[in-house]
Parts: sequence; structure tokens; C-alpha cells
Amino acid sequence: MKNIITILFAVLLLAPISVDAKNNTKREINRAVKQKMKEYKKEGWVTLSSEPLKNVLKSHFEKLDIYGGACLTFYGDARDKASVSIVKRRAKERAFADFAEHLSSEIESEMTDLVSSDENSDANVNKFASAIRLRAKQEIRGIMQESYTIYRQLDNGIIEVRTYYLVLDEAIRRAKVRARENTLKELGLN
Repeated sequence: MKNIITILFAVLLLAPISVDAKNNTKREINRAVKQKMKEYKKEGWVTLSSEPLKNVLKSHFEKLDIYGGACLTFYGDARDKASVSIVKRRAKERAFADFAEHLSSEIESEMTDLVSSDENSDANVNKFASAIRLRAKQEIRGIMQESYTIYRQLDNGIIEVRTYYLVLDEAIRRAKVRARENTLKELGLN
């Protein structure tokens, strides 16, 4: 009986702390949303979603909170006189290309010592670099989660689109391992 009372007492003491922590997180999210809304409004950005920008941003920041810093946020952007959907597609492709370049350069820097230990090191490093770029592009397609898209009409009739993505750190790690292993296997260097 004494243990039950002790447990109930502990639960009662800790309950306000968890509620207070949730309220602080909600306040921080609301503050971040307000700040981004102000920035985007000043620069003329609007959401491509049917939901209001405030809701889209709140959802984005809530996802960041859920992941607890274990994800990477990045965006792809594009400008053109074409329709918004065409420019969005270009922004998406740019995001994929930029992230694939980032991922492949990380893998290259980790693997250069292994590949360059061979007597044909320059040829192997170049071969590995081009192969890893291709593998990185293939691996990232499944791990990038679109968060939101914004766009604005510039004075000269050009449309600028920015699409934001979230990528979990664990998914990045697994993609790097798969790309590295497949490239080494493909080149016969494992």
C-alpha cells in the first residue's frame, strides 16, 4: 500500500511538469510560426497549399518538434516565367540534386582513404566519385519528405518557388551506408 501511495504521489508531482513542458513547446512553436509568417509576408511569399500559411508552418514546426532535432531541413528553389507547378517541379529537382551532392561529398570524404590505397588511386577515386554521385541520387528519393511549398510573383513576371523538405538523420545514415556498399560492390572494391 505504501508503494502505491508513493507512486501516486510521484505521478501527481510530475504531471504539472509535463503539462508545463508541452505549453512551453507550444509557445515556442507559435513564436517560430509568427516570426516566419512576418518574414514571408514582408518578402511576398504565399503558400501553395489550400491551407493557410499559418497552419502549414505550424505543421512544419510541430514535425521538427516531434523529431527532436534528429532531422535536416533544406529547400530547393527555382525561378521562371512558367506556371507555378512547373517551377515547383524544378525546385524539387534542384532540392534532390543539391541534397544528393551534399550526401555524395560526405561519403566521398569518408571513403577517399579506402579507395586511394590502391596503386591506381587517381583513377579509382574519380571512378568512385562519379559512381557515388549516381548512387546518392538513387538513395535519396525515398527519404525526402516534402514539408511545404511557398511561392511569390516577382515584379518582372517571374515566379519563384521554394519547396522545403525534412530528412531524418537515421534515414540519411542508412542511405549513406547503402550508397557506399552498393558503390564499392559495383566497383569491386569491397
